[in-house]
Amino acid sequence: MKKVLLKKGWVVVAILLSFMVAPISIKAEPTKIKNNVIKVNGKLYRRIGAESATLGAVGSKKANGPSVGYFVRDSEWKAGKVKVQVHRPIQISQKSLTNLAGRVAVLFGNGNGTVRVGSTTRNNRNFSIMKIDFVDHGQVINAFNSHLSKSERKRIKRLKRGRMITAVWVLVAGGNETTTSSLSGEGSFNMVNGEMLIRGNASGNANATTEVKFPVGSIVAYEFSKMKWKPKKRLKKLQVDTVSKIRI
Repeated sequence: MKKVLLKKGWVVVAILLSFMVAPISIKAEPTKIKNNVIKVNGKLYRRIGAESATLGAVGSKKANGPSVGYFVRDSEWKAGKVKVQVHRPIQISQKSLTNLAGRVAVLFGNGNGTVRVGSTTRNNRNFSIMKIDFVDHGQVINAFNSHLSKSERKRIKRLKRGRMITAVWVLVAGGNETTTSSLSGEGSFNMVNGEMLIRGNASGNANATTEVKFPVGSIVAYEFSKMKWKPKKRLKKLQVDTVSKIRI
């Protein structure tokens, strides 16, 4: 098994030993990145509070305007492994990097299937953002209800304007370097020691697995969902809380 550990506080910018395929150009609306939101294919994602918005985290929606709001985390995902989809990276321009802060970490292939961690600067021209989200909200809900105690579910239910993170965007960077293995688009997710762990099959080898750990600082934007409840303090539904009525 190949493992990659990225240092905390770094934005993950990588030829990710991951689900990696060459970045694609989106012919629809151009991707826009602002201080409080990003816009991809016409859809807005929140940015404020992204540093703590790990996938599956629960917390509260706080207001900073009539239509955006932001996430304040209460606790991380504690319900075990669930399926996620890692989407094709979308290339962004140097101009779009103006509103992205953080140190850059890059993974380089060394020709034998392993990687090393290095660093780079914004002079690298090949930057992309990549979305990771849950494959099946039903599976997420079942895991949440099964793994968390009734008292913990009750506590989370009492959160004011409770939300769960259901998708995240991470910043990745490419270059001329290539890795010799990659993960498929679908994998498993769990939180391990405060970091998002994504594991999947290595491309071209169904018996080999690869895993990547994303620290909290790797997230640049997120989607959260309203938590709908049913009797006995059990989660019933996750309803995406979209950003609307804002023009960028």
